[in-house]
Amino acid sequence: MMTRVMICEDDPLQSIDLAAAVEDAGGEVCGCFRTSAEALTAAKKLLPDVALVDLTLADGETGVELALELSKSGCRIIVLSGNSSSHPNLGRIAHSFISKPFQRDIIGELMRPRTVAAG
Repeated sequence: MMTRVMICEDDPLQSIDLAAAVEDAGGEVCGCFRTSAEALTAAKKLLPDVALVDLTLADGETGVELALELSKSGCRIIVLSGNSSSHPNLGRIAHSFISKPFQRDIIGELMRPRTVAAG
């Protein structure tokens, strides 16, 4: 089963590069969104497995709240940011963090489902 990935990025060139990285890794891009409002509305219908979320979107610094909301539905969160300081509210959810500019192969590594060893 292909991993469904939602891209939440307001820079069109970054979105294109992220989409190519997702597809190269065998994932399916289920949508690209410039604002948190658009992403939240679409997520209810699209049910992504993974969301790539920039912290600053076209509607402001709304990425943290978007990540928090998407994680409630079981969506895995990969945060993308050119700012190395993480927002304290991100500590409330499990997430991966990628600094911009990013290496394309890291997207595929982080998209893969994680397995937990039984102990």
